[in-house]
Amino acid sequence: MSELDGKAAQLKTVIDESFNKRKQVYEGGKVEGENITFRDIIGRNIDEVKKLRDEKKAHLDKLMLVKDNMKKIEDMKAKLLNGIPRNYHNCDDLEQAIKEKNKRYETTSLSSSEEKKLLKDIDQLKMALPAMKELQPLEPKLKMYRDQRKQIQLDLDELSGHIDGKSETIDGYKK
Repeated sequence: MSELDGKAAQLKTVIDESFNKRKQVYEGGKVEGENITFRDIIGRNIDEVKKLRDEKKAHLDKLMLVKDNMKKIEDMKAKLLNGIPRNYHNCDDLEQAIKEKNKRYETTSLSSSEEKKLLKDIDQLKMALPAMKELQPLEPKLKMYRDQRKQIQLDLDELSGHIDGKSETIDGYKK
């Protein structure tokens, strides 16, 4: 008889567990030990993911704006660099080269072809001087935009990590 009582107790626990599971399904799957349902937890996490995705979209919009501004400045820089001879990186270099070539023109005896070439080089350097002066303020702007782009990218990476974590939490509760 005690054997049958043991079997009856086992069956009763199986019935109670099934009843509890059925009750959880009807109530939306309450989390054990709490008065909140799985559906509520999943809903909250989904709302948080939506907020994070909206924030990510705003960061992506900022990133696109920064990239557009960088592109404009880089295009301006490329256009200005076309008028500047190579090996000259700032106004001082250009001015120094002009002085040296003027000094060479004034102090040495040159053939007419060398003289024409030297005068042409001096004129070319003098014409490049305004472009170099316009180019100088572009570099700090480019650096600023690069720094902004890096910061936005770091923020995007962090948001992606949060979104992935929340998605895994949602998948865990769904199972």
